[in-house]
Amino acid sequence: MTTPAETWPLPLYGPLQPMDGTATCQTRPDERTAPCGQPATWHVAWTLRPGVASSFFCDPHMDDVRAELVYADRHPVGAACPLPGMTWWGLDGRCALDLDATDDHHTKGDHQ
Repeated sequence: MTTPAETWPLPLYGPLQPMDGTATCQTRPDERTAPCGQPATWHVAWTLRPGVASSFFCDPHMDDVRAELVYADRHPVGAACPLPGMTWWGLDGRCALDLDATDDHHTKGDHQ
């Protein structure tokens, strides 16, 4: 997620996940429960503008999201999704690395 939790109006499905090349499902039913931790299969964008706020989900938790929440876009997790410099590439798109976004080729956002 790219926006701090305390100012973000959408439901939190777990702690912020660093963009470190791994994508795991961070869904948890409450704050006392450990995150799911299964490999993520879906990348969901809650909003595409301004910027992207997104989360990663496994198949069973994606079914829950589809049944209960509204999101802007989703796609299967790809190699670029959990990497620093990720950019959501168009509606119904995929993630790509935007190496021109910053001087050090990294964005400062976190994903959930």
